[in-house]
Amino acid sequence: MPTIDELKEEQTPPTPLFLFECTLWNGSIERWGTHAAAFEGNSYDARLLRHNLFELGAASEETKISVTLANADSRFRK
Repeated sequence: MPTIDELKEEQTPPTPLFLFECTLWNGSIERWGTHAAAFEGNSYDARLLRHNLFELGAASEETKISVTLANADSRFRK
């Protein structure tokens, strides 16, 4: 798995790299990104398919981030 430094040094990065760390209701921590990457000793799974981070520039006080995760392996169930 490439590190964040290796990804950002690619000649033509495929897309912007976003990394999310999420603490779930049971206290477990999940780390997701637009690409599989390692940062500060943590691994981030490439599960992030869509997000609204580019739309937040002129957001109001009640900012909500939405993400769509890849779940073909049914890791996250309702």
